[in-house]
Amino acid sequence: MPSNPRAVASTLALAGISTLGACTTAFVEPATLHAAGGSASYVMSCENPDPQIAGGTGEQAFVPVADGDAIEIIRGPQGGWHIVGSVRVANLSEFVTIDFTLTDVESGTEVSVQRSQTSLFAPYDDCIGEKLGLLGVFDPALIAPLQGGDNTLTPCDLFGGHTVRMHFSVTEALVDSPRTLEQDLDIVAYAAPECWPDEA
Repeated sequence: MPSNPRAVASTLALAGISTLGACTTAFVEPATLHAAGGSASYVMSCENPDPQIAGGTGEQAFVPVADGDAIEIIRGPQGGWHIVGSVRVANLSEFVTIDFTLTDVESGTEVSVQRSQTSLFAPYDDCIGEKLGLLGVFDPALIAPLQGGDNTLTPCDLFGGHTVRMHFSVTEALVDSPRTLEQDLDIVAYAAPECWPDEA
């Protein structure tokens, strides 16, 4: 995989890898979610009484993600860098604790750890809820060993073109016997346009 961020994005497109922007407004019905393996269909339905989970991305709407999809590394307004995750679940209680972590697969380094206790918004049926806009912020302390003393290296420099594992863990809160759902998705991180070097 080329290290130049623009070349990475072009290579992903030529290889047919779907690149998913964090601010997309694409809407996907629950019954058409993709499984974390690519081509299979992940069906989330209230007719199935078992707890179900689907990890994805999207700030305005849930966008399903499969292994091998590419998601942009975004620079936030306060100067931090992040990857956006979202999660949809079925048949859990309303109040949950969500753990969202990012791991650079190449180095085995956990680079972002986020936890939030929240309620899930259920837009379709009583059994289905989602949490949008989970920000996997790259932690400066966690990525420092990979910078090798060069603090000018950004997450775009370090992880552009790398496989990054998105780990979602959703645990019921305020119940006697809490249940936990987990999913891992191995996505390809690619650099936001502001990371691209100026061309002569």
